[in-house]
Amino acid sequence: MCTIKIGVIDDHKIVRNGIKAVFHNNSEIKVVYESGTALKLLNEPALLEKLDVIIIDIDIPDLSGIEFVIKAMEIKPDIKVLIFSAYSDEHHVVSAVRAGAKGYVSKDADNIVLINAVKEVNEGNEYFGGEASKIVFKKFAIFENENSKNVLSNRELRIIKYIAQGLSVKDISEKLFVSSRTIEADKSSIMIKLGVTNIIDLVKYAIKENIVNV
Repeated sequence: MCTIKIGVIDDHKIVRNGIKAVFHNNSEIKVVYESGTALKLLNEPALLEKLDVIIIDIDIPDLSGIEFVIKAMEIKPDIKVLIFSAYSDEHHVVSAVRAGAKGYVSKDADNIVLINAVKEVNEGNEYFGGEASKIVFKKFAIFENENSKNVLSNRELRIIKYIAQGLSVKDISEKLFVSSRTIEADKSSIMIKLGVTNIIDLVKYAIKENIVNV
């Protein structure tokens, strides 16, 4: 089993130490990077590439966690960022989702919640714990909304069509002239927007919306 390598970014050392303590005796997860600033990691793309999951606070003095997600995805489109914040309000949660964060955990959550969040995000899933999950469902679970296609870009609609047709990520990337990483990132974004958690539901959506003929 491969160890999940994570980076921790928070401007409070006591928080970073607390997160490291959570994973100290965990054989599956290891903190291999920590920093009190966000820009430092963005300036080291080779190091960014080696990390599986990044845990970051929203309030970082040099760059907010939301801005970090956006800039990190420009370097590594399939980057898996987990927001770890004291805020659980709609504005911050929705901003994180729209930026491309794969998960959101409150700082008052139990240790096991953070551990499970890291594992889920590393597997390519999304994890929104506690109040954040209610907000995400309310704002993005629009599967039954007849206007749901309005929130999808033309490329996202094409990706849904190709997935429903059974094409692989590699095949789709070649058709759209982008990297496989970009397609994986787009697929995750699509599933969040539609409130679906698996490919079967995504295919059902494509059929329902006549994106693909059957």
